[in-house]
Amino acid sequence: SVHDCSKGGLAVAVSELSMNNQIGCKVDLNKVPAKKLDADKILFSESHSRYLLTFDKKNLSKVEKILKKNKTSYSIIGKFGGDKIQFTNGSKSIIDLRVDKAQKTWLNSLRDLVLHG
Repeated sequence: SVHDCSKGGLAVAVSELSMNNQIGCKVDLNKVPAKKLDADKILFSESHSRYLLTFDKKNLSKVEKILKKNKTSYSIIGKFGGDKIQFTNGSKSIIDLRVDKAQKTWLNSLRDLVLHG
C-alpha cells in the first residue's frame, strides 16, 4: 500500500496504517533521509512528495527493482509487527504507544472534548 505524508506527517501516516490494520510498527528516524532535521520535524512535517510504501518483506527485491528502474530515491525506515507504535531516534525512544490505546484515543478524542470540555 501507499500512504502520503501530507496530512500530519510521517508519524500520523504510520500511526494510521497501524491503527487501521491493528498492527504495531517500529520506525527509526535515523533511517529517514532528512539530514539536519530535528525529530519533531521528521515526525510531523507535512511536506509534499513523501510517501510511505508498505509491502511484504518477501517482495523487497521486486520493490527495490521497480524503484531503482524509475530512479526513485527511497529508504527502508522500519517494519510493521507487534502491538506497539514505536518511533526511535537510534537507540532513543521517541514514541511508544500500544496500538489499541492509540486507536481508542484517536477515535474518541473529539467526542470526549465535546462531552467533557
